[in-house]
Amino acid sequence: MLKLLLLYGSYFKVNIKKLVEYKADFIFNLISVLVWVSIGLINIGIIFDKLQLLKGWSLPEIGLLYGMWSFTFAIYNAFGNGILDIEKHVVTGSMDVLLTKPISPLIQIVCSRINTMGVGFLVFGVFVMIISAYNINYTWNVLKILYLIVTSITGGLLIFATYLILGSLAFWLLHSTSAIRIGYDIHKFAQYPLSIYGDGIKIILVTIFPYAFTNYYPIAFLLGKVPVFYGILSPIFCIIIFILSLRIWRLGLKRYEGTGS
Repeated sequence: MLKLLLLYGSYFKVNIKKLVEYKADFIFNLISVLVWVSIGLINIGIIFDKLQLLKGWSLPEIGLLYGMWSFTFAIYNAFGNGILDIEKHVVTGSMDVLLTKPISPLIQIVCSRINTMGVGFLVFGVFVMIISAYNINYTWNVLKILYLIVTSITGGLLIFATYLILGSLAFWLLHSTSAIRIGYDIHKFAQYPLSIYGDGIKIILVTIFPYAFTNYYPIAFLLGKVPVFYGILSPIFCIIIFILSLRIWRLGLKRYEGTGS
């Protein structure tokens, strides 16, 4: 883990140097992200201009949910964009180059494409969560805040894990970009309460693409909208899926090595 952090730090410094050289691009990307996520929040505000509650959720409560969605997605953006290149490495054979190096191929992939746009999602997410939490008629304490932080991190791990599983499909199917795009589109449904959707979407968000565990269940638990079981299960489930994704990645990598031989 320490080696990963040091390596990531080195790559991050390189990216910072690039930002200094191309400040305009960084500012433009940051503004683009803030505008994109702000539009989503404005859409929520338009809905609540007509309704006081949406399936039992107030505007500040959905704001808290939306802010956590942005925060967890920022974690993926910081570490997971290299997953998009797995297909390229498999199809072109450049995975062989990664395998010859003394560092794990996954670590190399993670550090190869550090997306500074995640800063925008992080800043926006934290800001919206703080504003929303302040406007909710709810008593916060250290344990609840700590739970929110922990589940935000584990939620980010689950998003990373989901995309890693989808990206690893390239080892079997040679192509995975389309699957990742589907996962990306479905992730947008997690911006809103699970309770507003029909049974089909609910099943997808709890099982096939379990994004409900990244923000909905933790927030709903804190607000007393779901049983305690879901609040306890959420971070544990996210960690389990993360471990499973690493296992699937290793299985795929072994298959690639076998094909190469």
